Amino acid sequence: MTQGLREPDETGFLEFRRKVRAAEVLSAAMERLLAQLRFSGKLSVVVSNGRVLKSATRKDISETRVIREGSIDRHKHK
Repeated sequence: MTQGLREPDETGFLEFRRKVRAAEVLSAAMERLLAQLRFSGKLSVVVSNGRVLKSATRKDISETRVIREGSIDRHKHK
């Protein structure tokens, strides 16, 4: 590989890492919605082969909401 030129996969991965480190992983619309809801908590996203498989929110240690295909499952932790 010529110095200064990178393969597309490597360039894409470096951009992905930069965005994650800079906390640029949510769209502006999602950030506005979180601000409107005054959400404070943890967001988790599971991705496989570039597709979101599952996402979840946790507002406190006792409740996790898992969002799958438009439904919300509530799991209580003991």
